[in-house]
Amino acid sequence: MCRIPALLALAGFAWIAAARADDRVLAAVQATDPMAVEALLKDPRGLSAGELALLSAEAAGMRFDDKDAIETLTRALGGPEVGGALRRQMLSLLGSVQLRSNNYAAAAEALEAALAVTEPSAEGRHSLEQTHLVAKTLRGEPAQIHEVKATSAVAIKRDAANLARAVGRVNGLDEEFILDTGAGMSTITRSAAVRLSVRMLEGPVSVGSATSASVPAHIGVADSVEIAGNRFRNVVFLVMADEALTFGSYKIDAILGFPVLSRLGRIEFARTLAGEVFRVGAPSAGVPSKRDLYLDVLRPMVIVDVSDAGPVRMLLDSGAKSSSFSKLFADTFPALMRNADTQTVTIGGAGARKTIEVKVLKNVAMGVDGRVRRVGAIDVSKEGRGEHGAVGQDVLRAEGGFALDFTTMDFSFLPDAPQ
Repeated sequence: MCRIPALLALAGFAWIAAARADDRVLAAVQATDPMAVEALLKDPRGLSAGELALLSAEAAGMRFDDKDAIETLTRALGGPEVGGALRRQMLSLLGSVQLRSNNYAAAAEALEAALAVTEPSAEGRHSLEQTHLVAKTLRGEPAQIHEVKATSAVAIKRDAANLARAVGRVNGLDEEFILDTGAGMSTITRSAAVRLSVRMLEGPVSVGSATSASVPAHIGVADSVEIAGNRFRNVVFLVMADEALTFGSYKIDAILGFPVLSRLGRIEFARTLAGEVFRVGAPSAGVPSKRDLYLDVLRPMVIVDVSDAGPVRMLLDSGAKSSSFSKLFADTFPALMRNADTQTVTIGGAGARKTIEVKVLKNVAMGVDGRVRRVGAIDVSKEGRGEHGAVGQDVLRAEGGFALDFTTMDFSFLPDAPQ
């Protein structure tokens, strides 16, 4: 499947370079590594009050406790000892969490302040500028509201790219969405935005990184969006030209992404005897013994046990056809890579596709809560961010599907439907 890059993730804060702050702290925060953050909080010897505050806020943000993260960062930023790169990292995190919480004016203020504090790397500045522009564009808009909550389900249809599509409604009109947990913003084509009366905001934004071509886009707001019996108000969409979401004969009109899906509580992509369904269910009872779901701002991340490697951090991407490992995985587990085959694959999307060389691991087992699924082959690329890879449809669609509970932060494989 052609993927939508950069701004849709809106999580570029992890790439901000740092100086003077403890290297362990910045490494853990920049990688959004819950295990490293937890280890430092358990043994904080030698860390300053500001560094501990950043770690605590990062931990709160990863477990979707935005209120705690915002309060912790706001208190710390008022202290006298927080300056330089540490201050920039705090302001960047504060801005990202405020944006996730739909506090657009507060997000714009924090991100503007982050841009004014010392000079980040080129990639870090580009990411901050893009995200600041989104927050600034939304500054006068009302927050998204989950107006009608329901425990319900809607049928899933798989398209030519094997992506999950389900019918919802935008401003009272039926629309078929791609349901994509890996999309940091819900997205719509310009023609669909016009047809569905999505209100366009003034000023362009862009999709792309500091090292790749930027694709122009705009921000739109839908008065209402409905999916599986749930209704949201003031839903933000990234509006892109039709050609940017057209790949030969294959076209995407609308993507329902993380900002809506994560607010539904517990969601399931379930394979039943009657077919595949997207189900919104009641939250799991109690807190799981081990949290294996966490957030990198607007990206759901999971801890998965991989054969011969142990627990690794992976993006959960229901829009990815196949699971994959990143450069970090290859660097961390070189022994596993010694006998891997080599091949070339084409990746990319939104007008930017390229061919890269990858290694291939065979017969890989992935486990969650003791339930194991096997994949015949997984690509290992020389690229990637701060995680070990991505979990895609080859794992997620096996057996009975999967569930994400954003209330208890739990990821689970669903068992096969009873025969």
